[in-house]
Amino acid sequence: MEAIQTPMPSPEALYDADVARLCRLMPGSWDAHAEWLDSLSQRDRHLIVLQGFHGQVCNGGFEQWVENGYQANEGHVARLALTRLEQHAQRPELVRSARELLEACAAAVAEHGVDRHGRLSDEGRDALYPLADRYYAFSDELTTEIWRYFAHWAG
Repeated sequence: MEAIQTPMPSPEALYDADVARLCRLMPGSWDAHAEWLDSLSQRDRHLIVLQGFHGQVCNGGFEQWVENGYQANEGHVARLALTRLEQHAQRPELVRSARELLEACAAAVAEHGVDRHGRLSDEGRDALYPLADRYYAFSDELTTEIWRYFAHWAG
């Protein structure tokens, strides 16, 4: 009897399964988030932080990533994760561009600040709008790079 071979899941499917697993474990508030992130393996911490960064920016630009609290709570980990991804990427120039835009976002937030509710000023928003357009130009290719990276790290 011949064994039935099951096809290997795609990098996208592996990534989506990991994101779903981590989202089920995620605390419901930023107050407990840092401790939860610290409890994760480096791979899982980088995966969930890059998912937050990439998903927020692709959905609503850098202003969404800032105003939803991700930049303040995960920005430092996102920089580390992108630095590591760049070292292992098949297309490091994509990751370098993403990291440079993340750093430009952090500089704009430092210059213009946010109010006590985490909202950007009009000047801060104006500084971030062009960054999102630059990010969108390569975001689909970056998505594929992220999937491959985490699928390889899992193996």
